[in-house]
Amino acid sequence: MKRVLLATACLLVMSSLALAQANTATTHSNAATSKQPRKQRSVRINAGLQCGNDPILPTDGTTIYDFVDVSGQGTGTNYYLVHLKDGHSYSAEVYDSTDSAISATAQMVLYAPGCGSTLPTTDVANIDPDLSNDFADRISWIQAGDSDAILAVINPDQINYYVYNVRIVDTTLHNPRWSTFNGFITQYALVNNTEFPITGNLTVYDNTGVVLISRTGISIPAGGENFQTVSTPPNHFGFATFGFVGPAGAITADAYFINGNATVVVPSTFAPRNYQH
Repeated sequence: MKRVLLATACLLVMSSLALAQANTATTHSNAATSKQPRKQRSVRINAGLQCGNDPILPTDGTTIYDFVDVSGQGTGTNYYLVHLKDGHSYSAEVYDSTDSAISATAQMVLYAPGCGSTLPTTDVANIDPDLSNDFADRISWIQAGDSDAILAVINPDQINYYVYNVRIVDTTLHNPRWSTFNGFITQYALVNNTEFPITGNLTVYDNTGVVLISRTGISIPAGGENFQTVSTPPNHFGFATFGFVGPAGAITADAYFINGNATVVVPSTFAPRNYQH
């Protein structure tokens, strides 16, 4: 009799365990099913879907993987807040790394806060690295004054939605030192790495941050080079920046201190700060 009772008890325990496992499996299955639509929402959460409620997009080249709705069913536009600095140059780009068939071209627009007016930019999607003929776009500009702006990614397609990568890069080149002491001059070489002409602005500061030289509209031919020299005022030193309209990496620069008879040449860096990120 004891053996029968023991066997019965074991069967009850085993049945309870089996039922618990089945309930757990069902719960996990339901949870997995309920999470399916959240995947889409978790991708789109990086963007603001209305202007004025926009998450910050850092200007250090950080890439965000995001979702943009179709213009016929949703907003068709995603918004990002960006903090911009005077004299700096920027390149903002978006591209789809997921879909093999694309039926529309993305559009990027830079708005003033509130999105009541657009800010001037240049479309550089076809400058290498080429982003044209795809769900992609790239814009670039040199910023005038410290201010905030709204970067918008627009999907003009009425049917398809896209998951995409978006980033904005501060492309400004920085030279930490120039000098005219003891008859030295400083020479900058600006090399264009693309197949298109690039235009930019050179700003030379003294060691206290006062602008001594401002050269705008410097043109660097496609695949060519432009030399700029700082020889005045004498017995000064400081730093310099070069901002340009084009993709990140479009310009490679270097700098040298050179004495009067060119017997002493001292190199100095001239590079984007974002290589540190």
